[in-house]
Amino acid sequence: KDPETLVGPYINSYQKYRIRYPKWWSVTEEGGKLAKAREVTLAHAKDPDIYIKISVKAEKLGAKDYADKLTKENKPSRDWDYVNNLVILTWESDKTFKQEALFTKDGVLYDIVATCPTFAAKEYELTFKEVFKTFVSF
Repeated sequence: KDPETLVGPYINSYQKYRIRYPKWWSVTEEGGKLAKAREVTLAHAKDPDIYIKISVKAEKLGAKDYADKLTKENKPSRDWDYVNNLVILTWESDKTFKQEALFTKDGVLYDIVATCPTFAAKEYELTFKEVFKTFVSF
């Protein structure tokens, strides 16, 4: 299946990134203004099990070293992938398909986690990749 049409971009000027997301999906900034939107969820309009969550936090490790740390704790189901400057990790279980895109800049880790039910992975994997491609840190 083709990826969904992307709209946006969603721009987080405090955390210094922008990203496009699928048409009809909603954007929720966790914690509102006080938390400066350190977590943002891009959610499917009809299925709450399909979403992309973007977290921003201070991190001394670079994206590849952080990915290495994550994969030692929980072995991915595929080899690492790369989209632009993002390191992509993929886990797949009986119930959940999850891709995690990591990017670091100036001691800040951008952690983008895309999740859907395993049965929908073929339908949404290309969409997740297209969303990852649109991520820009500024």
